[in-house]
Amino acid sequence: MPSGLPRLLILCVFIRDVLCDCSMGSANECQAASFVPGANLAGEGYDVVTLHATGAFVIDVNAWIKEDGTCTLCRNRLLSNANQRLPLSLVDWRIKQACERSLSSRLFRSAAQLGGSVTSVISNDWKADLPLPPKPAITTNFIMAGSKSKLMRFGISRAKSDRYSFTSHEFQCRYYQYRVKEQPLLSVQFSHALANLPKALTNDTKYHYQKMVSTYGTHFIRAVELGGHFKDVTAIRTCEAAYKGYTPEEVKDCLEVEASAQVGLSVKGSARYQRCKDLAHSLKHHDSFHQAFSDRVTEVTGGSARQRTDLFFSEDKTAFTRWADSLPVHPGIVRNELEPLHHLLPRSDPRHANLARYISDYIAANALSQNCGGSTCPSGSYADRRDPCSCLCRDDSQVSRQCCSKEKCLGQLRVRVKEGHDLWGDYFSATDGYVIIKYGQIQARTTVKQSTNNPIWNDNLILGLAKAESGHQLTVEVWDQDIIKDDHLGTCQEPLISGTHSYICYLKYGSVTFDTSFTCGFHLGGPTCQSYMPSPDGPTFTTYPRTTSATRLPISPVPSPAENPVLTIVFP
Repeated sequence: MPSGLPRLLILCVFIRDVLCDCSMGSANECQAASFVPGANLAGEGYDVVTLHATGAFVIDVNAWIKEDGTCTLCRNRLLSNANQRLPLSLVDWRIKQACERSLSSRLFRSAAQLGGSVTSVISNDWKADLPLPPKPAITTNFIMAGSKSKLMRFGISRAKSDRYSFTSHEFQCRYYQYRVKEQPLLSVQFSHALANLPKALTNDTKYHYQKMVSTYGTHFIRAVELGGHFKDVTAIRTCEAAYKGYTPEEVKDCLEVEASAQVGLSVKGSARYQRCKDLAHSLKHHDSFHQAFSDRVTEVTGGSARQRTDLFFSEDKTAFTRWADSLPVHPGIVRNELEPLHHLLPRSDPRHANLARYISDYIAANALSQNCGGSTCPSGSYADRRDPCSCLCRDDSQVSRQCCSKEKCLGQLRVRVKEGHDLWGDYFSATDGYVIIKYGQIQARTTVKQSTNNPIWNDNLILGLAKAESGHQLTVEVWDQDIIKDDHLGTCQEPLISGTHSYICYLKYGSVTFDTSFTCGFHLGGPTCQSYMPSPDGPTFTTYPRTTSATRLPISPVPSPAENPVLTIVFP
């Protein structure tokens, strides 16, 4: 026995999936074998703007026969120890099984926070040596990778109309991994595209660079971890939730409880399960909490699942199990490493730098920025230090930390008492008049105007937070101050109505004029602030300033350019 063989056998015992799962196969064995699962998932072009593989192959992952007619065969212990072919351009194939029936859940307070999470599938620094622009300012949310991704489009479209929170629930299994070797075989079509790429990047030749990126993307997939991944992202109207008496955290937790039950985790009988069941009943959606919050988008990778099937909340209780069982045979990419396309050209080739520059311009042209420097938070709130485009409030019984009214009919009440005309309170002297404003348990009073039947107050009385409840009236009392006992000159009442209104309070003798201002609380509206009013969430996202002249191409689903041009792909 060769001296090195015992040592190799010992290594095989401890790390057999690394060293011993793959070996050389004879010509007959290779012809009879099929490819390892997901053999064609690496080497594909990838667009970091959309976070999608392009469907066009950069690397040749079909060739598998070596010059001597042999190939690399890998033993797949997950599929009855079947021997399967590995393409010539791939190396380091191994089984890396990690699959537990558990969910991960997160809560995002804004579309910008959601956008910061969309690149989690990329495990390396995708920027590499690309000459990309720096983040403009500390008061700006700036998104490059994933700016036109499915999740980012979902978040932006919601934030345009109202303040939203987003909750995500994820499940993933990992079974295999491999990488592309250092000098892989290029696909025939990509080789032709490189050969036709002009050495100079000018206005006349830019079309060829644009065609390269539109076909193959910005990167190619260098390494992969394969298995299955399912993700649900649910949009929650943050202040509508508070208005109805619940929080985004409760929504996240209850959706997680229902999704956990669907994937086979034991949650029934727990305190959380009972709490969510009670909350669902209060929302008149019986035991199905996810039906009350059905504005969601899903992403599924790997496995056999019907289109648009929501594996966490499907009425088909076996859908998730069938999908999970199919992953070893039909895996998808769970994590990947990316490499920019220009790395496939020699550094001495001028097209190396030109392609890097065009890719960078393309990414920058599609970048999104949300400038918060010029925006101010409403009275009673302050800027969130972690998210400069969001405002926070001090949590109390009426207002949530996210500056949402916890009850309907709430508003800030101010009364401006202006002047009196022809008042009469004393027989022997002029009136020493003052006015008391009452609403429910709150009240305020003006200063006393001495010795005049035509007082001018112009006093602004801040009564603060008030609730426009049925049966309550704004009461105006006019008094004459005396040494022994003040004289009541009269009272009038008016309904509390949102907005600013002018009134005349007619007394037995004379009158008093006053204005009321009832400003509805955050996200409330209507005559008595009884209605929920959507409001856009902070400054809108805009394209990066360098995109003044560019070609816009729609992406699917196609938004109306007039409504939201930031959701279209831009080619510089």
